[in-house]
Amino acid sequence: MTGIESEIWERLCNTKIIPIEVTWLADKYSPTLSKELKIAICEQLGMKSQEGWKAIKNLIKKYGKQPELILASGLCHQDEAKELLLNTIKEEDGKFNITTIRALNCWGAELPISLLKQILESLEQEIRLAGIDLLKFKLHTLSEKEILELTKNLLIDIRDPILVATIRVLQRRDEESISEKLRILVEEGSDVVAKSALIALGSIGTHKSYEILTCLFKTLPPGIKRDLTNKQLKSQYRFANT
Repeated sequence: MTGIESEIWERLCNTKIIPIEVTWLADKYSPTLSKELKIAICEQLGMKSQEGWKAIKNLIKKYGKQPELILASGLCHQDEAKELLLNTIKEEDGKFNITTIRALNCWGAELPISLLKQILESLEQEIRLAGIDLLKFKLHTLSEKEILELTKNLLIDIRDPILVATIRVLQRRDEESISEKLRILVEEGSDVVAKSALIALGSIGTHKSYEILTCLFKTLPPGIKRDLTNKQLKSQYRFANT
C-alpha cells in the first residue's frame, strides 16, 4: 500500500466524524488504485445521490466504464444512471455484462419482463444467478403464469447453485403450481437441491405444501431426502391434527 493510499483510507475511515465532499472523492479516484480502495471510494460516491452521480458520470467519461464506477451508478438511484446501465448492459459481442446487471438491482422491480427473461435464459451460471437476484425484486409484481415462464429453464438446469437460488425465490410464493415444481425438485434433484426444496415447502406452509410433504414422506425411499421430509413435517404443527 502506498503512502497516498494510506492517507485516503485514513480519511475514508473517519467519514462519520468529518463528512467527505464529492469533489474530494472524485479527485482521489484513479483506476491505478488498489481494487479495494477504488470500490470504497465509489461506494461513497454512490451514496451521494444526485451530486454523486454527476461525479460518477464525469469519471466514466474520463476513465471509461470501470466496474467500480458501474456499481456506483447503481447505488446513486438516479434515473439517468439507470438509463446508462440499461444502454450498456450488453458488451459489443452481445453478451451480458455481469457488473451492469448487478448494478441494476435497485431497479429490479422496474425492469421489463422481456429483459429479465433474456438474462435468465443466458447459459452462463454467473449471469443466471445475477438474473435470479433481479427476479427477487420483481417477484411481487408477477403473476403465477409469468413466474413459471421466467423460471422454466432455471428449473431444468443441472447446476445446483442455480436450482437452489431459484428455489429461494419461489418459496416466497404459495401457488399450488409452484409447490408442485418444488416436489419434482425433491424427487429428481440432488440431496442439496432436495434439502432446499423441502425447506421451501415447509416455509410456504399451505395445505397443498403440507399435502406434498406428506406424500413425499410416503413415497421416497429411506435415506437423506426422506429424513429431511420428516423433519419438515414435524414443524408443520398447524396441519398435524387436521
